[in-house]
Amino acid sequence: MKEIPDKSVDLILTDPPYGILPKGKLQDRFNWDNIDLIPFTEKWFGESFRKLKDNRFLFTFWSQKYLKEGFRIFNPDRMIFWRYDNLINVSSGDFAYDYEPIFVIKKGNAKLVTGKHSCDLHFTKPQSNFRKDKLVHPTQKPIGLLENLIRIASKKNDIILDPFMGSGTTIVACKKLERN
Repeated sequence: MKEIPDKSVDLILTDPPYGILPKGKLQDRFNWDNIDLIPFTEKWFGESFRKLKDNRFLFTFWSQKYLKEGFRIFNPDRMIFWRYDNLINVSSGDFAYDYEPIFVIKKGNAKLVTGKHSCDLHFTKPQSNFRKDKLVHPTQKPIGLLENLIRIASKKNDIILDPFMGSGTTIVACKKLERN
């Protein structure tokens, strides 16, 4: 990140670790979630935001569990919601986790492409190893969701930064939409 010039990126779209993997096998297998979340997030956000050109967007997926901390760190201009059907039956007497917040952070006077854009995005969550949108990462996002965000906040040949990359969904969406 330190080698990327400041103000050289047209859009940042990322899904950082946010400390929600359950203790045990998953967390042991994907140990990036074993972090001191708040200092780690403050550091990557500050470093990333410097790379963003003026009048551009940063979209970051975030955890429901740490909403207060996310608002303090990111000071978002808006919040949009990725809704999906959760196949897990919640019987704990609490609400189901059937959405993920996406913080929208503007640097300057950023504007989406002309058109109507909803804050409520409904895309099926990749969950099956037997479907075309095969789950290869525990927090994988649907390509269509990322394409939607890239399409409304950037243009052909723009430079898109995803500092975390996960399963590479952002790269696939960028290639399809002719972004760098």
